[in-house]
Amino acid sequence: MHSTVYATSPYIYNIGKAGVSNVIFDCLMQNEHKVSYDYTKMLKFACANRSYDEMAVQYGSELVNTAILYKHLLKHSILWEYSNITQASIEINTQCNWKCRFCPNHASPYAKKHMDDSLFEDILRKIDSYGRIKNLSLNFYGEPLIDSYLHERLERILDTRLNLLLFTNGSLIDGKFINAIKRFGSRATICLNIPSIDTEEFTILTGYNRLDKVLNNLEILLQNEINVKIAVNGDKDSRKKNISTINNRFPSITIMGFDTVDRAGAVTNEFFQNISIKENRLFGCQSILHDLQIDIDGNVILCCHDFHKKHKLDNIQNYDSIDKLLKSKNVKLYRKILYGSEDAPADIICRKCSIMKSNKPFSVSMISRNIR
Repeated sequence: MHSTVYATSPYIYNIGKAGVSNVIFDCLMQNEHKVSYDYTKMLKFACANRSYDEMAVQYGSELVNTAILYKHLLKHSILWEYSNITQASIEINTQCNWKCRFCPNHASPYAKKHMDDSLFEDILRKIDSYGRIKNLSLNFYGEPLIDSYLHERLERILDTRLNLLLFTNGSLIDGKFINAIKRFGSRATICLNIPSIDTEEFTILTGYNRLDKVLNNLEILLQNEINVKIAVNGDKDSRKKNISTINNRFPSITIMGFDTVDRAGAVTNEFFQNISIKENRLFGCQSILHDLQIDIDGNVILCCHDFHKKHKLDNIQNYDSIDKLLKSKNVKLYRKILYGSEDAPADIICRKCSIMKSNKPFSVSMISRNIR
């Protein structure tokens, strides 16, 4: 007798039909599956929390086993413990030497601080031993090349199995940094913030008047065969224009376009979006399932948009492993809130977030809502 109780994953969406099949998108595992209509009926049946035997009698053990394998059915007793964290960010320093218009740090800079080296070493060890995290970045809203201990930290990362995604404005790159990054080989990617290669527009957007220096450093990275990507922020029209211009000049580089957002209300200039979500329950956000944001004091921050660090889920120093941290009471609570299982607090920053707002149309296709 198989009495384990399962529930439909709160992270799956029925996004449409493909012939005689339904298409299920899974935010947790970040994949899609074509499934039968009986399979979808079984998932709706399991919203009421059903035992394995109960579902197997009605739909057959093969269908139930497939849903468990795909993680469309999750054990009800640990329903909100599931995550799929593959990316971690450590805030190693708080300062930035630019004043980007689309970043809240330009108007409300943090006090100068560097992460304690022993804390960094402890966090890195826990991330590396967790096993599932593949990529590590070294910033929150600061410029990592300002960090006094950057090269020592790079040495430690080199001894792990982690890939390095280093987001930088590129203005402080020098020979010592180049040599350190070259040792990573294909494990390192430098992501440069270049919103425009028009000198006047670049200076207005970044508050930095040496575009020539940034582009020269970019050329040096390429000459040293270092993996490079360029991040382009902007509204739809300007971003499209600037991506095209940059791509024409650097056709071999991957360009990542990002909508300029107000970081859940933290940017209050011309990029302010004035978003206010009134519904009691939110619509889902993949960030809490896949990204781990750790600040300079070891606090786990809700997401990269929480500039003021309003929502500190926990502190990594309270646990001897990432696994225990991710299963902690408060982290589970925030998963429930973000995926609509509980009413969201009136002051949660997600109510001001453009990403959460954009997820609203998809929430109606969530197979399971209000799971407890």
